[in-house]
Amino acid sequence: MLGVAVQWSLRLLDILNGHMVITTNPLIADAALCTAGVYQLSQQKSARLEERKTLMTFTDLMPCRQNVEPTSGTKYGFSCVRCCLPLMLTIFAFGLMNILAMAMLTVMMMLEKNSCPRINLAKIWGGLMCVIGLLICM
Repeated sequence: MLGVAVQWSLRLLDILNGHMVITTNPLIADAALCTAGVYQLSQQKSARLEERKTLMTFTDLMPCRQNVEPTSGTKYGFSCVRCCLPLMLTIFAFGLMNILAMAMLTVMMMLEKNSCPRINLAKIWGGLMCVIGLLICM
C-alpha cells in the first residue's frame, strides 16, 4: 500500500508520466540508478546480505518447526526489504510495468542471494548501475 501511495504521489507531482515511467525528468531516473548502485557497493548492503543468510540459516537449522518463534518469517522479510529496497526502486527508472526490467531485477536478486561467497555480485551490479546511470545522464 505504501508503494502505491508513493507511485500516485509521484504521478500527481508530474514526476511519473501516464505509463508510470520517470520520463519527465531523466535526471531523477539517473539519480535513482546511481543511488541504488552506490548502495550496492556499500558496506550496508554487505551487512544486510550477511544478516539475511544468518536469519535463513537459523530457521533452516531448526529440527522442529514447533520451536520457531512466530516472528522469524517477519524478521526475514524485513531483512530482505532492507537489503533490496534500493534495487527495487530502480524499477521507477525503467517503468513500473516493464516486464523485462522486473525479470532482470528478479534474476539479479536471486543470483545475489545464492551466489558463491567469493563472488560479490552486489558489487558488480552496483558498478553496472552506476555506469548505466552516468551513461544515460550524458
